[in-house]
Amino acid sequence: MGNSDRQALGQALYKRGKSFVHFVLDPVEDSSPRASFAVRYGCLVQIESVQKLEIGALISIRGVCRVNISNLLDKTKPSESNLDETPICSVSEEITETESHLSSMIQMEPYFRGTISPMMDDPYEGIELGIRISKLRESMCNLHSLQMKLKVPEDEPLQTNIRASLLWSEKECFEEYNESFIPSLPERLSFAAYQTVSGMSDAELLTLQKHKIQAMDTTDTLERLNSGIEYVELSIRMIAARLAIQNI
Repeated sequence: MGNSDRQALGQALYKRGKSFVHFVLDPVEDSSPRASFAVRYGCLVQIESVQKLEIGALISIRGVCRVNISNLLDKTKPSESNLDETPICSVSEEITETESHLSSMIQMEPYFRGTISPMMDDPYEGIELGIRISKLRESMCNLHSLQMKLKVPEDEPLQTNIRASLLWSEKECFEEYNESFIPSLPERLSFAAYQTVSGMSDAELLTLQKHKIQAMDTTDTLERLNSGIEYVELSIRMIAARLAIQNI
């Protein structure tokens, strides 16, 4: 972990309420001789735990809310060596104080500064939404129970992300944040479905990544719930097949 990484982690932990904004800079092709980038997939992130290692640290984070990012500035010109790196932004205290639902990001190396606002799904009401929520909950609980029976190598921790994500999505109180940055229960639950399970291959991890990108792109809660159910059912079949091989 370099000095800038330690500085970013320290700022997020002790001065920013254990929060920061994560986003991706996508290269954009245009006629300009200078490199151009588009800011995509902004997400307000909470640091849940930090475990010091011999080299670096193991950091557990939780995505809270998608955000729009504007007025993004950086005082330091990036070198060619870090143009492809994913920047990290520190979120200021205004996130819990602003009345306009806009929050400023503090400029400080290695930070960017800018303005963020919450990005939520389109409003949706209907009986079908409740039915799909119940189905997704059931499927996630079944997946968690199933993978608890799976034996994994000693050097590979058993994944319990699906259960932890389900519990987080069903929280009733989020005192750390302004209410405007907390998605509705259906929206939170629809994102919780996309988690790693024990023993995933590189190809399976890539498939999960594609599902996460699709989930970030849509603002239709019901569409994401249905896709989440399909993905969890796929994971259940995958774990069931591994259990069958394990028990031979």
